[in-house]
Amino acid sequence: MQFGPVVTSFSVAGWITRPIFWHKPSAPPAMPGSGWSSCVELGCYAYRPGRTWKYTTNAPRHLISCDPPKVDRSHPMQKPVELMSLALRASSDVGHVVLDPFAGSGTTLIAARAMGRKAIGIEIDERFCEAAALRLSQQTLDMAQDLDEREADAKDQGRLF
Repeated sequence: MQFGPVVTSFSVAGWITRPIFWHKPSAPPAMPGSGWSSCVELGCYAYRPGRTWKYTTNAPRHLISCDPPKVDRSHPMQKPVELMSLALRASSDVGHVVLDPFAGSGTTLIAARAMGRKAIGIEIDERFCEAAALRLSQQTLDMAQDLDEREADAKDQGRLF
């Protein structure tokens, strides 16, 4: 993915962008002859001006460390639900709308639904749209756990919108 056009599009629309780096402690080795193995992926988050950042301590950092998914890899660049949950918890509240313009196999959508957010996913490749729909249809939520998470999230201080 080319981040320049994405960042430019958000900027033209009046949004502010910031980078996020995903550190993969157990990243797979590089293919022979391809150079160094990459254990970091670049992402970005965007927010509207005027958003109040309420963190005074323990603010989230731009580097998030968690292992890649080991099963159910329906997309070559699939992110772990844990990673997207951390990002959503830091940047949105229960009931907010989350936009993932590169939805892939739906990891952000799964995390958003489990955390009581509304989500819009955009994906150009029909195969991945179908994979996302299948993954979302297979999700079951423990309602008690879901409610506990929603209450905890309501107390979180980050916000995207």
